[in-house]
Amino acid sequence: MTSKSDAGIRKHWISRLFLHRGVLSILDQGIVSVTSFVTLVLIGRWGGDEQLGIYSIVFTLLWLAASMPNALIWAPFTVRMPRLEVDEQKRLESSIAWHTTVFCIFMFGPTLLTLAWMANLTPWLGLSAFVYVAGMTLREHLRRVRMVHLDMAGLLLFDASVCLLQIVSFALFYYWGGVNANSVMLSHGLLAGLPVIAIFLQNGVHRISISMAWSDWLIHWQSGRWLAGAALVNAASEALVRFAIASVLGMQGLGRFTAAFSLPMVANPLVISLSNVLRVNMARDAINDSGKQMKRSFWKNQVGCLVLVVLLFGTIAGLGGLGAQVTFGTKFDGLASPILTICIGLAISMACIPSEIALTSVGQTKVLIWASLARFAVVLAIAWPAIHAFGLLGGGVVISAGFAMVLLIQLIATLQYFYGRNAP
Repeated sequence: MTSKSDAGIRKHWISRLFLHRGVLSILDQGIVSVTSFVTLVLIGRWGGDEQLGIYSIVFTLLWLAASMPNALIWAPFTVRMPRLEVDEQKRLESSIAWHTTVFCIFMFGPTLLTLAWMANLTPWLGLSAFVYVAGMTLREHLRRVRMVHLDMAGLLLFDASVCLLQIVSFALFYYWGGVNANSVMLSHGLLAGLPVIAIFLQNGVHRISISMAWSDWLIHWQSGRWLAGAALVNAASEALVRFAIASVLGMQGLGRFTAAFSLPMVANPLVISLSNVLRVNMARDAINDSGKQMKRSFWKNQVGCLVLVVLLFGTIAGLGGLGAQVTFGTKFDGLASPILTICIGLAISMACIPSEIALTSVGQTKVLIWASLARFAVVLAIAWPAIHAFGLLGGGVVISAGFAMVLLIQLIATLQYFYGRNAP
């Protein structure tokens, strides 16, 4: 038998283990986010606003495209893995490696079409952009797999190595005569993707049968299709804002908007970490089937998010204009008002997290698609008039209005579930 003291010691060590992994997770996400921010800053300072605008198109495409494998590959994988035996886990890892590889190949067409739509597409730009999207997606795949295995130390070592090499590449390009979007995307994509391909080959990913990979895909499609639909519509909304800015204000305007947008995104590591913690807690309450506990957790999460966003984005908005000049240089002055409206929009989006997690935990994911469609309709209706009337400030207004619609719909649906006639 196990004594109470032994159980207490074991519980103490388990708590320390998860605390250690949590710290490593936040540190890892911080390194990745800071490297992305530094990349934007250096391109803006050394390459100018037009090069920053070109890079922002591909960076945004990567950011939005990642929502699809997240919904259809990585999220279902995260749910299935703990339930499988070791051999089945290895097989499933090989399957999703193929799924991600096929997705990367598929992104060749959308990448070229997006660049042809929004920029002056050249063969060199098309190649570097595709390598960047594919390489960074492969790295994100490896990151998600390592997270599932709770190998945070190994993940931190991998990400730190890749990020260091990416930053060093800037020094080489600067020494060789200049920094531009093409060279940065090509080098960063290769540095991120080639190590993952080597790991795939070492682990024998290529030896899995197509039928097994297809069977796993069908299982993941059943569980992730609604989230994928919402992610696709949200991606369209994000792309529409940036296309409207580029069409009205040109590539230089898009570059300035990217600079303004990047400053509030400094908060991204904290937002992601908070989202992960809330998701785990709400999922646990759903498994325990405790309706009262879920209501209590939802309100606690919602109030906590509101307090945090006021403090976090209020501070960023207050320092916004000065921060843009210090970070990107004096040529990026006059961004205080756009940064304020962007902060408001991102604050509202963060306030959407508790209701989105609650609806996902109780299986009400269809609501997320309706909320995404409503956001898209708002963006489509006001993007061009707002940007024509207010310039970059209008871009922040559009973002804020879209997320406000999402928050309204998700809150109504969540309250109906918790307090409706058939509430649990």
